[in-house]
Amino acid sequence: MANTNKQILFASRPNPNASLENFKVVTDAPTPEESSLQDGQVLLRLVYVSVDPYMRGRMNEGKSYFPGFEIGKPISGGTVAEVISSKNSVYSTGEYVVAFLPWQLVQIVSADQAKSFVKIPNEVKSLASYFIGSCGMPGLSALLPIEHIGAPKAGEVAFVSGAAGAVGSTAGQIFKILGLKVYGSAGSDDKVKLLKDLGFDGAWNYNTTNLDKVLSEAVPEGIDIYFDNVGGQTLEILLNHMKKYGRIIACGAISQYQKGGWENAYGIRNIFTVVSKSLKLQGFIVTDWAPEFAAGTAKLVGWVREGKLKVTETVREGFENLPSAFVGLLAGENQGKMVVKI
Repeated sequence: MANTNKQILFASRPNPNASLENFKVVTDAPTPEESSLQDGQVLLRLVYVSVDPYMRGRMNEGKSYFPGFEIGKPISGGTVAEVISSKNSVYSTGEYVVAFLPWQLVQIVSADQAKSFVKIPNEVKSLASYFIGSCGMPGLSALLPIEHIGAPKAGEVAFVSGAAGAVGSTAGQIFKILGLKVYGSAGSDDKVKLLKDLGFDGAWNYNTTNLDKVLSEAVPEGIDIYFDNVGGQTLEILLNHMKKYGRIIACGAISQYQKGGWENAYGIRNIFTVVSKSLKLQGFIVTDWAPEFAAGTAKLVGWVREGKLKVTETVREGFENLPSAFVGLLAGENQGKMVVKI
């Protein structure tokens, strides 16, 4: 086999922050040959790779809702890959698929692995990266909990934190599509401008704004649905602004992921508000609704093609830049979905 393949391995655990030292780029991994394909197998080459906040938890020791990364083994996550060669009747050369794969440039997958792939229709192939963003898992992580947990009604008020990220920017636009007023917070003035361009009714830079004060002025009647991507102090503030019987969708807590363990995380001091206001506070893992993925993706793609859902991406280029893209994501360097074009 020729030694021209590339991999990115998990080299070490963060202590406490994820850094480039936690990754190892291998540029001379064995390249699988087309001639070695067996019946049912598919030869793939990565086209786009997703970096996502949940992956930070996979770098820690201990049990999690998703299997952790193993030291010395490739990182893995959501990708768009091109079929280079196929001995599987379902997949043809040149097709793009959405697949959960190791960070390895070229690879052979088994017939069993290939069963989980999602084909990207040829007519939307130009939107391929969207299928690991607003039309893929991040988009579904916005749409499905909004439907199941938020139960939104036209005319209600929603707030989204981390609103300029892949999930947050999609969630805010979905609320608008459904007829709600939407407010949000993000970490820079440029991101706030993005939110306003996306149709948010109001948005603020949490680094330079007293969020408690501006919410009292902007939405004195309170908030019906809070889509929480950040946890920490922002969650504490929003609890004070929820209406009675409000719903809180707990999607993530990115403000706490680099604290070196939950024992160092921000303690929510007013959690009893959940009781006193009869609030619904529910977390989720998006695979809870796996049977709805196909219909949800079709709905998201439809909104994109109709111009109702705008997709924002931060695109880094080059396989070797995957680690820096991931570290940059955790530092808030992205607007919308952070994706790496291979």
